Amino acid sequence: MYSDTYFDFFKPCMNGKKQSFAFPKAERLCAVSAVEHLYKDGNTFLRHPLKINFLRETAPKEGDFLLPKVLFVVPKRSFKKSVERNLIKRRMREAYRLNKHLFFEATADGTSHCPLMYVSFFYVAKEILPYQAIEKKIVAAITILAEGTEDQYLKPKSK
Repeated sequence: MYSDTYFDFFKPCMNGKKQSFAFPKAERLCAVSAVEHLYKDGNTFLRHPLKINFLRETAPKEGDFLLPKVLFVVPKRSFKKSVERNLIKRRMREAYRLNKHLFFEATADGTSHCPLMYVSFFYVAKEILPYQAIEKKIVAAITILAEGTEDQYLKPKSK
């Protein structure tokens, strides 16, 4: 029924499980309360053209690895046309989808420093950048978050 290429999007990851390049609903940050919690209690760092907000949470079981719940934001103030906003969000989602495996590769045993994380990628540039530039910054942000080295990049919180 399915061809062999149908299953090519699965790749093995470090902990022996199959890794999918899909971006299912379970990995998207949709709940309004979770978004409010992220922006209220989370930390921020900048990798131009992206401002990354993140919040590490504790999961019920220690040692469980969950991919972060992710949100992509492009402000209407900077890009009036929805076609432009959607293009940028599509580029950010694609870059994330193809590079989210870096969360597994950050540590030798395939576990995370924190089992659950909320992440928001906020596009701050005033012009539409090519996919390669966006992907480069998404990869840099994922690497920083996965290695747990974001402390040196944090922006001080304003009161």
